[in-house]
Amino acid sequence: MKKNAKYLEQNRKKREQLMDELELISGPLIKFLEVNYNPHTRIVIDFESVKVVTDVLGIPNN
Repeated sequence: MKKNAKYLEQNRKKREQLMDELELISGPLIKFLEVNYNPHTRIVIDFESVKVVTDVLGIPNN
């Protein structure tokens, strides 16, 4: 049981480090959107590309 608790604690610390890093690098992207686009715009990042995507029309599907 102690082994599992140690693993969970290490995993928690790693997640916190990743979240801190993501917060740091996402700030300039958020500012970029605020200055250049409207509130319906988002940035999509994957291994192959970075895209700026704007919603033109949306209707909820109830």
